[in-house]
Amino acid sequence: MSEERGLIPQEIIDEINERTDIVSLISKYVSLKRTGANYMGLCPFHGEKTPSFSVSPSKQIFHCFGCGIGGNVFKFLMEIEHLSFPQAVRRLGKEAGVAIPEPQLSPEKKKALQERNRLRAVNEKALAFYRQALVANRVPVIRQYLTARGVPAEIEEKFELGACLPGWDHMTRALMQQGVSTDDLLTLGLSGRSRKTGQLYDRFRDRLIFPIRNGSGHVVAFGGRILDPDAAPQKYLNSPETPLFHKGSELYGLYAAKDAIRKADQVIIVEGYMDVLACHKWGVQNVVAPLGTALTDEQIKRLLRYTYHFTTAFDGDGAGIRATLKSLDRIEALGGHVRVLQLPEGQDPDEFLQAEGVEAFYSRIGEAPEGLAFRLKLMTKDADLSRIETQMGLLEKSLPTLDLCKTPAEKDHAIRLIANFLDLSEQVVTDEYKYRMRYGRNRKKEAPEVPAQEVPAPDLTGREWLVLTYLLMDAENFAPIEHYGGPALFDNAANSLYQLMKESYQTHNKISAGFLPVMYGEGLAKALSYIERHIPAEKYQQHFNQLITELRLNRLEAQYAAGLQALNESVDSDGDQAREILDRLEALLIEKKLLEQGPRRET
Repeated sequence: MSEERGLIPQEIIDEINERTDIVSLISKYVSLKRTGANYMGLCPFHGEKTPSFSVSPSKQIFHCFGCGIGGNVFKFLMEIEHLSFPQAVRRLGKEAGVAIPEPQLSPEKKKALQERNRLRAVNEKALAFYRQALVANRVPVIRQYLTARGVPAEIEEKFELGACLPGWDHMTRALMQQGVSTDDLLTLGLSGRSRKTGQLYDRFRDRLIFPIRNGSGHVVAFGGRILDPDAAPQKYLNSPETPLFHKGSELYGLYAAKDAIRKADQVIIVEGYMDVLACHKWGVQNVVAPLGTALTDEQIKRLLRYTYHFTTAFDGDGAGIRATLKSLDRIEALGGHVRVLQLPEGQDPDEFLQAEGVEAFYSRIGEAPEGLAFRLKLMTKDADLSRIETQMGLLEKSLPTLDLCKTPAEKDHAIRLIANFLDLSEQVVTDEYKYRMRYGRNRKKEAPEVPAQEVPAPDLTGREWLVLTYLLMDAENFAPIEHYGGPALFDNAANSLYQLMKESYQTHNKISAGFLPVMYGEGLAKALSYIERHIPAEKYQQHFNQLITELRLNRLEAQYAAGLQALNESVDSDGDQAREILDRLEALLIEKKLLEQGPRRET
């Protein structure tokens, strides 16, 4: 995101934000009604019957209380039109009459762009060849297979299925006759080169072809299924990594499913190509498949642009269960909610839909256990819960999942589930969790790896989001923060946002979400909606002061803990240093007691 943002001068972005009326923009997509200072309507990002989508014209920000999405004018257009940040800025700039200079690409970037465009054109030529071969029935065994699997003509056409001819190099020769170079065929993995003869051959020969389109609709790769199990060791073969295709980032069927995912506010993740086709045949369209078994972080982040609600529908065998567990961990760690669809043993989605129908399929999804319940069910399946050591061992494994809960309600629900499955009281589970939190015995899950080209969501505490949102609401709140240490009150991520807001105020004499990077919009929107719904306006200042007191207490506690550690390290080496540390600790304790006698902390 930062690279994209850097192509457009910040002053241009600020001017576009100033000239864009968020209410007018969103009204093109949503019917809004004024309610007090804000506007309300039905959320365009998930299906709902009661309006929960709020727009604040004074803050230039939107938020949905239902699905949680929020941000500024740029974020709204990015989400509703599936645009990148620069695309959204350019669209709004054109509507606002703000001229945006064209980016000056370096020779290297210009060359890379030309290569991508050329390779995309080659993939389109290959798709046309594969599609024509199937339509003309040049590989009868593939047509027979599709008929036997009940794939109707409209699904075949929708997903542009194709066939690669048996033999050696039919597709390769056809594309070379159209001017495609040997290098491009090899780069895209459409052709391979024989080690013995050096001749090119069709890499997908004698296979049913599944074109893989990215979220923007470009053909970036192909998957191929061999029908004769003795003809090749791999039943399925995907394109290799190329300048257009990274297997861990793409999802089969996303281009066809993204609107349905938004409408249903849910994505169903199945195992493979044929599962996606089968679900679409029965009218279940919010379905995608990873190009492997378990979901990757990149695939999950891509899906989180459309929904926070995931349902996995992998096979119930050992490999499927392992893939399910890995997917659960990643989805929940990245902020999604997940359920596990369990079909009768031996059935895939197509077989279940054919036997039971669509209503039964949706009913199964509605009854599917959430991720934690699925884990607990597996853990306790053959466990002897009459033994306390078994109970405590399983509790030790279960407690880290509480760290992923985003709200007190979610945590309370998870505690009840763990207590129920492990035959323990909720109080025992709560006490054990608090003990581990206090003494550091439960390790936090490692932060997921983030690709270098992506900007991670900022990791702020709820209290930090609220304090910084009060700055968005009233810049006069800078004074007490600065009085008590300014940036020193916050951890790294919150410190960065505080500095950006301060710079924005100094530059523009006000703060607007439009002046801040897009990645902060959702967190600020959620905090703003919390304040407006739960804090009476006349108590805003009291609430803000209380939050500042709590941040100061947190800082003092951290300083005290660091002082104790320094004291332990200095006892055997330097008596004078130890006395200095003790004096400092005593001063911290006095300051802490004075604070605790002030506004009460939130519980």
